[in-house]
Amino acid sequence: EVRAEGARLRKEKAAYSQQLYDIAADREARIHETEHNEKQGQRMLERVRRLEDRETQIRAGDADATTATADEVEVSACIERLATLHARSVWELEKKLARQQKEQSDAISAMEKELRALRRRSKHLEAYWDFKYCWEASSELLDKA
Repeated sequence: EVRAEGARLRKEKAAYSQQLYDIAADREARIHETEHNEKQGQRMLERVRRLEDRETQIRAGDADATTATADEVEVSACIERLATLHARSVWELEKKLARQQKEQSDAISAMEKELRALRRRSKHLEAYWDFKYCWEASSELLDKA
Protein backbone atom coordinates (compact mmCIF):
# COMPACT_ATOMS: atom_id res chain seq x y z
CA GLU A 1 0.00 0.00 0.00
CA VAL A 2 2.87 2.38 0.83
CA ARG A 3 4.57 1.54 -2.48
CA ALA A 4 1.36 2.21 -4.39
CA GLU A 5 0.99 5.56 -2.64
CA GLY A 6 4.64 6.38 -3.41
CA ALA A 7 4.11 5.49 -7.07
CA ARG A 8 0.96 7.61 -7.18
CA LEU A 9 2.78 10.56 -5.65
CA ARG A 10 5.68 10.19 -8.12
CA LYS A 11 3.20 10.19 -11.00
CA GLU A 12 1.45 13.23 -9.55
CA LYS A 13 4.79 15.03 -9.12
CA ALA A 14 5.75 14.22 -12.73
CA ALA A 15 2.38 15.51 -13.95
CA TYR A 16 2.77 18.75 -12.00
CA SER A 17 6.35 19.16 -13.25
CA GLN A 18 5.14 18.73 -16.82
CA GLN A 19 2.35 21.21 -16.18
CA LEU A 20 4.87 23.76 -14.84
CA TYR A 21 7.10 23.20 -17.85
CA ASP A 22 4.13 23.71 -20.20
CA ILE A 23 3.15 26.92 -18.39
CA ALA A 24 6.73 28.24 -18.62
CA ALA A 25 6.93 27.39 -22.32
CA ASP A 26 3.56 29.05 -22.94
CA ARG A 27 4.70 32.13 -21.01
CA GLU A 28 7.89 32.32 -23.06
CA ALA A 29 5.91 32.04 -26.29
CA ARG A 30 3.56 34.81 -25.16
CA ILE A 31 6.50 37.05 -24.26
CA HIS A 32 7.97 36.57 -27.74
CA GLU A 33 4.58 37.19 -29.32
CA THR A 34 4.15 40.38 -27.27
CA GLU A 35 7.61 41.62 -28.28
CA HIS A 36 6.80 40.88 -31.92
CA ASN A 37 3.49 42.73 -31.67
CA GLU A 38 5.18 45.73 -30.03
CA LYS A 39 7.80 45.89 -32.79
CA GLN A 40 5.10 45.59 -35.42
CA GLY A 41 3.15 48.37 -33.71
CA GLN A 42 6.22 50.61 -33.79
CA ARG A 43 6.71 49.89 -37.50
CA MET A 44 3.05 50.71 -38.14
CA LEU A 45 3.36 54.03 -36.29
CA GLU A 46 6.42 54.92 -38.35
CA ARG A 47 4.55 53.99 -41.52
CA VAL A 48 1.60 56.19 -40.49
CA ARG A 49 3.95 59.13 -39.92
CA ARG A 50 5.59 58.66 -43.33
CA LEU A 51 2.21 58.38 -45.06
CA GLU A 52 0.97 61.52 -43.30
CA ASP A 53 4.12 63.36 -44.42
CA ARG A 54 3.65 62.12 -47.97
CA GLU A 55 -0.01 63.17 -47.91
CA THR A 56 1.06 66.64 -46.83
CA GLN A 57 3.60 66.75 -49.67
CA ILE A 58 1.03 65.59 -52.24
CA ARG A 59 -1.46 68.24 -51.08
CA ALA A 60 1.32 70.81 -51.44
CA GLY A 61 1.68 69.73 -55.08
CA ASP A 62 4.96 67.77 -54.89
CA ALA A 63 5.19 65.69 -58.11
CA ASP A 64 7.90 63.39 -56.73
CA ALA A 65 5.69 62.39 -53.78
CA THR A 66 2.81 61.67 -56.16
CA THR A 67 5.03 59.50 -58.37
CA ALA A 68 6.51 57.70 -55.35
CA THR A 69 3.02 56.98 -54.02
CA ALA A 70 1.86 55.62 -57.38
CA ASP A 71 4.97 53.41 -57.60
CA GLU A 72 4.43 52.17 -54.07
CA VAL A 73 0.79 51.32 -54.80
CA GLU A 74 1.88 49.35 -57.87
CA VAL A 75 4.54 47.45 -55.92
CA SER A 76 2.08 46.77 -53.09
CA ALA A 77 -0.45 45.35 -55.55
CA CYS A 78 2.22 43.09 -57.06
CA ILE A 79 3.32 41.91 -53.61
CA GLU A 80 -0.31 41.25 -52.67
CA ARG A 81 -0.81 39.13 -55.81
CA LEU A 82 2.35 37.15 -55.07
CA ALA A 83 1.35 36.68 -51.43
CA THR A 84 -2.09 35.47 -52.51
CA LEU A 85 -0.54 32.98 -54.93
CA HIS A 86 1.87 31.82 -52.26
CA ALA A 87 -0.89 31.43 -49.67
CA ARG A 88 -3.00 29.47 -52.14
CA SER A 89 -0.11 27.13 -52.98
CA VAL A 90 0.65 26.63 -49.27
CA TRP A 91 -3.02 25.85 -48.63
CA GLU A 92 -3.06 23.33 -51.48
CA LEU A 93 0.13 21.70 -50.19
CA GLU A 94 -1.33 21.48 -46.68
CA LYS A 95 -4.46 19.90 -48.12
CA LYS A 96 -2.38 17.43 -50.13
CA LEU A 97 -0.28 16.60 -47.05
CA ALA A 98 -3.40 16.02 -44.93
CA ARG A 99 -4.86 13.74 -47.61
CA GLN A 100 -1.56 11.84 -47.89
CA GLN A 101 -1.34 11.45 -44.11
CA LYS A 102 -4.91 10.14 -44.01
CA GLU A 103 -4.15 7.63 -46.77
CA GLN A 104 -1.03 6.49 -44.93
CA SER A 105 -2.96 6.29 -41.67
CA ASP A 106 -5.63 4.18 -43.37
CA ALA A 107 -2.96 1.91 -44.86
CA ILE A 108 -1.27 1.55 -41.47
CA SER A 109 -4.60 0.73 -39.83
CA ALA A 110 -5.29 -1.95 -42.44
CA MET A 111 -1.82 -3.44 -41.97
CA GLU A 112 -2.17 -3.42 -38.18
CA LYS A 113 -5.54 -5.15 -38.49
CA GLU A 114 -4.02 -7.79 -40.78
CA LEU A 115 -1.11 -8.24 -38.36
CA ARG A 116 -3.48 -8.78 -35.43
CA ALA A 117 -5.45 -11.33 -37.46
CA LEU A 118 -2.26 -13.19 -38.39
CA ARG A 119 -1.08 -13.16 -34.79
CA ARG A 120 -4.41 -14.61 -33.66
CA ARG A 121 -4.11 -17.36 -36.26
CA SER A 122 -0.51 -18.18 -35.36
CA LYS A 123 -1.03 -18.01 -31.61
CA HIS A 124 0.03 -21.19 -29.78
CA LEU A 125 1.77 -22.55 -32.90
CA GLU A 126 5.25 -21.85 -31.51
CA ALA A 127 5.54 -25.38 -30.18
CA TYR A 128 5.25 -26.77 -33.70
CA TRP A 129 8.50 -25.09 -34.76
CA ASP A 130 10.43 -27.82 -32.89
CA PHE A 131 8.56 -30.48 -34.85
CA LYS A 132 9.30 -28.66 -38.09
CA TYR A 133 13.03 -28.47 -37.37
CA CYS A 134 13.12 -32.13 -36.34
CA TRP A 135 11.30 -33.09 -39.51
CA GLU A 136 13.70 -31.06 -41.67
CA ALA A 137 16.71 -32.59 -39.92
CA SER A 138 15.37 -36.12 -40.32
CA SER A 139 14.53 -35.42 -43.99
CA GLU A 140 18.10 -34.28 -44.58
CA LEU A 141 19.46 -37.42 -42.89
CA LEU A 142 17.20 -39.65 -44.96
CA ASP A 143 18.14 -37.83 -48.16
CA LYS A 144 21.86 -38.37 -47.44
CA ALA A 145 21.38 -42.06 -46.76
